[in-house]
Amino acid sequence: MSVLETVKEKVGLADETPQYECNDCGHEFESSADPDSYWMKCPECESQDHTRLE
Repeated sequence: MSVLETVKEKVGLADETPQYECNDCGHEFESSADPDSYWMKCPECESQDHTRLE
């Protein structure tokens, strides 16, 4: 983690990357890609079927 990211986290400005769960293999992952984009895939099985976690 960079110094800038650490400072942002300490003052409450850290970017929260959404968490997702793959509906095919169950792997949980982070992604800042648009959920409807071609690039939004599970890093384990490359499925595009996912659910955003709260």
